Amino acid sequence: MNLLLVDDEVLTLEALKLQVLDLPLSFSSIGTCYDVESAKEYIESHPVSLLICDIEMPGESGFDLLQWIQDHGKMITSILLTCHADFQYATAGIRYHVFDYLLKPVSSDQLLTTLQRAIAFTFDQRQLHKKRQELSSEYSDSSDRSSLSDTIAQIAAMIEEHPEKNYSRKELASHFFLNPDYLAKCFKREIGQSLPDFLLKKRMEKAMSLLRYTDMQIQTVALKCGYQNFSYFAKCFKEETGLSPKDFRQKFSLHQI
Repeated sequence: MNLLLVDDEVLTLEALKLQVLDLPLSFSSIGTCYDVESAKEYIESHPVSLLICDIEMPGESGFDLLQWIQDHGKMITSILLTCHADFQYATAGIRYHVFDYLLKPVSSDQLLTTLQRAIAFTFDQRQLHKKRQELSSEYSDSSDRSSLSDTIAQIAAMIEEHPEKNYSRKELASHFFLNPDYLAKCFKREIGQSLPDFLLKKRMEKAMSLLRYTDMQIQTVALKCGYQNFSYFAKCFKEETGLSPKDFRQKFSLHQI
C-alpha cells in the first residue's frame, strides 16, 4: 500500500509524515508533495493507493487534484485535510468520491482510525475491481469461443451441403478473417476431424448416395463430388469403403442397370 501526502505548508506536511510513521501501519512508500502540480507528476511516475491532501492550497486546490485523478482513471482512495468543517466541502466531496475528511490539527487516534478504514476500503475496491476484470475476461472469452464455434459450424454446414466445391483452408480462413493454421486447429477441435478428412468424408457420403439411389454414370458421380480425375476418385472411394465405385453400386444400388 502506497501513500501520498500533499500540503503546501512544509512544517505541517513533515509533521503529518512523522505521525503516519509512528502509527502501527505499514506502507510500501510514503511520498510528499507541496502542490498539486508536483502531486500529479508523482502520481504519474509512482503507484499511489492512498492520498491525504489539503484542500486549500495556492493555485490548484485539493479538489482540482481529485478531478484530475478522476479524469485520468486513477484508483486512489482520497482523504482531504481542512482547517474548518464546511458543509460545502462535504457536498463537493460526494462529486469527487472523497473517502473522508480530517480536520486540522489531526490527532494520531483520528489519523489511525481513518487510515485503517481507508486501507480496508482500498483493499475491498481492488478485490472488486479484480473480480470485475475476471468476469469481463471470462465473458469475452466465452463470447469469442461461442463466435468461433458458430464459424466452425457454418464451415462444416457449407461443406456438408456442397462437398463438391473446392475448399481451400487459406480461402476459408480469409473469408472468416482467421489465421489458416488457427482455423485448422479449431476445426479439428470442434468437429473431431481435420478439414481435409471431413471434406473427404462428406464427398464419399455424397458419392455413396448417388451410387445407391441414382443411375448416374460413375464418371458423372465423380464430377458431382468434386473430382475431375476419375482414377483419383476411384482410389479415394475404395480406400474409404473397401469397394470400387462399380462394386459398391452392384452391391448396394437400388437402381440396378
